[in-house]
Amino acid sequence: QSFLIDHGMTLLGAEPNWRLGAILPADALFLLEMGSVLIGFIASLAVLRRIADNTHEDGRMATRAMAPWLALLALIAVLAVALFTLPMEMRGMMAG
Repeated sequence: QSFLIDHGMTLLGAEPNWRLGAILPADALFLLEMGSVLIGFIASLAVLRRIADNTHEDGRMATRAMAPWLALLALIAVLAVALFTLPMEMRGMMAG
């Protein structure tokens, strides 16, 4: 709404209605974020497993080859969860 008003278009009214800002409650957004991280981790794990199986004929060797990448994937997922648990005010403070 603000974008349209800033550009001289009053299709949605002359003043922005800030009550419309939150489409989903914060709890639902948090669950959506955590679900996205989990789905991304599982998909990355599936890709990693497929690459390891195609590269190594021996299953034990494939699992050993996956270990460092699995640790990296887990670290990225944990950091994503930590970032999403920060309050929004904390995320924007560095911008000034």
